[in-house]
Parts: sequence; C-alpha cells; structure tokens
Amino acid sequence: MYSTLHLLHMAIAERKPVEFDYSVPGAAPGKRIGHPHAVFSTSQGHIHVDIYKISGACTDPSDALPIWKEYRIEFISNMVLLEHEPFEIAPSFNMEANKYEKIIDAVGLKK
Repeated sequence: MYSTLHLLHMAIAERKPVEFDYSVPGAAPGKRIGHPHAVFSTSQGHIHVDIYKISGACTDPSDALPIWKEYRIEFISNMVLLEHEPFEIAPSFNMEANKYEKIIDAVGLKK
C-alpha cells in the first residue's frame, strides 16, 4: 500500500490523473478526479497539492470545471492512479508562483 505522497509522486512523474476522497469539515463528500501538478510545503509546514480538477464532488456548486484546487494531503484518502493517457500540463500552471517556494515535486520539475 503506497502513501498518498508516494502516489502523487508517481502521478506527477507519469502525468496520470488521480481519483481520491477529500475529508475535511465543510467539504462535499464524494470522489474527485484531477491532474496533480505540484506538491509543496506551506509556510505553516503542511504539505499541499495543486490539482487541476476535472470532475467529481464539488463543495461550491458554482465552480466550473476544470478548476484549480489546492488540497492538504493529510485529508486525502483512497487515492488511485487512473490508467488514462498522460494529461497535458495546464497552460495556467505557473511553477514560479510564490507558493511554490518550498516545492517538493511538480510536472516539468528538473530533478
């Protein structure tokens, strides 16, 4: 059984979509599907992932998909890599954004 962080590293390396549950107070229950683009540490020391969400449960019904969503990894469960064609990097993805100062992994990151 792989950890969520390990699965995210695999998904980013292979550009595979992921399906997962997100359990945090106030979040709509249900599966979410998206393209993980970056894993990073926040200034508070939490590990987050930016996912370009393409379908699934929505807390805000006014959100038009696809949409960028930031998730705290500790609240993600039941993650599965989907066997789809590799996703395209979203044109709006900006690896130079300030929040990625403590980047852990990202699509296109030179390792």
